[in-house]
Amino acid sequence: MPDQQTRPLPVLRWTTRPSATVVYCLPYAGGVGRIFQPWASNAPSGIEIRSFVLPGRQERLGDPMYTTASNLADDVAAAVLDDSQGRPFAFFGHSMGALIAFETARALRRRGGPQPVVLSVSGREAPQAKDKRPPISHLPDGEFASVMVDYGGMPRDVLNNQDLLDMVLPALRADFALCEKYEYTEEQPLDCPLLVFSGADDPMVEAEGVRGWSDQTTKRSLVQTCAGDHFFLWQHQATILDTISRVVAARVR
Repeated sequence: MPDQQTRPLPVLRWTTRPSATVVYCLPYAGGVGRIFQPWASNAPSGIEIRSFVLPGRQERLGDPMYTTASNLADDVAAAVLDDSQGRPFAFFGHSMGALIAFETARALRRRGGPQPVVLSVSGREAPQAKDKRPPISHLPDGEFASVMVDYGGMPRDVLNNQDLLDMVLPALRADFALCEKYEYTEEQPLDCPLLVFSGADDPMVEAEGVRGWSDQTTKRSLVQTCAGDHFFLWQHQATILDTISRVVAARVR
């Protein structure tokens, strides 16, 4: 099914810091932009956290979901250009969000637009890495939900709540399908620093694939490994925000 978006991506703003660099955050598969609201409250003064209302969840539950990473990245790029109003900005994306953040930076470059002062990616191997995991988006609901539990993205109790499954599985399935059909296209490396965060015990990510991110920038690439599984970012919120803030401060003077 082709993407049929009917309106621009709404931007979520929780704080107002006119002199700060905006960090646009993109969630993992099935995630909502509001998961980053606590980050907005706890972010260092030099950065301001914003995110997006993606279709197929919460107040956009009935809207058609994206089926390709390129279309989603194009719409994120358009939203960033409109929202940033010439201010410096950065990206942070976790898992699927890392892929979309990367493709958004490339979409902006193709438009001749500004580049992020830093691209921060988390919980995902480099886009050129071959995905060794079998596709799962086609699995029946019960099997698909069980895999989500194994990945740590869903409490086991949800398996017994059909109403909740009916609400969350469509977005999860669509996002996994989007990632599974993604095909990397080679372009010139980005001209911005890359921060790469990974979980030491993440079952979805291999160290070799994480190191591959360094090929995607002409600038410095820093890999930071944190204790935890695929969702380590919640345990290490302060570390991630502080690292992004320091690199942003060095780039925006």
